[in-house]
Amino acid sequence: MSLQGRKKRVNRSGEREIVYNVYRFMETESEVCIRIPLSKVQKRVAETRRVGRRTLCRVLKEGENVETGVTLAF
Repeated sequence: MSLQGRKKRVNRSGEREIVYNVYRFMETESEVCIRIPLSKVQKRVAETRRVGRRTLCRVLKEGENVETGVTLAF
């Protein structure tokens, strides 16, 4: 899950949506102070991306598996 070697370009509409949602979240926080404490990382990410915590946990687990080279047999 490394971004090294990638061009710094936002191509897909999904990626554009991610950037926009993160921007809006950060902008709202700058106007009304931090709503979710910085220590609650998973909650902040879920809110920023507008996904459920369960979805976030699945994505995090998948990312950990990629980093450690673990493959799941089906």
